[in-house]
Amino acid sequence: MANFSESKQPGAQSPLTRAIAYYRQSAQNRQEESLAKQQAQVRQWAAENGVEIIREFFDDCLASIDSDERPAFNEMLDDWIKQRSDFEYVLCLDASRWGRFDCDEQLIKICEQHRKKLAYASSRKLGAKKATKVVGSRS
Repeated sequence: MANFSESKQPGAQSPLTRAIAYYRQSAQNRQEESLAKQQAQVRQWAAENGVEIIREFFDDCLASIDSDERPAFNEMLDDWIKQRSDFEYVLCLDASRWGRFDCDEQLIKICEQHRKKLAYASSRKLGAKKATKVVGSRS
């Protein structure tokens, strides 16, 4: 599987809010949190909240504690979050997808520095219009 996908719809109007999305499947829970299931839930959240996903990043079967061993995560961080200003959200199913230990806190700080917001699709109840947890936002 490729480490990313990009969405381009010729002639389509862009929503007001644009985002990138990250999916990680660890070796120990291959069924419950498969990449396809994560992607479907995040895409549903995005559609319900008027968010266009412009790029998706996938790390498959990586249970590594160290984010240095996740190529898609590092590309997302270095080439997109730190370098680009054409989106405002970083979407993910839940905080566990970032990995263990300090990865979540580190990502929150980096997103805040680069004026990005994190949104977790699983933090809202089914049918809700807005996520109940958006971190790193500047109101």
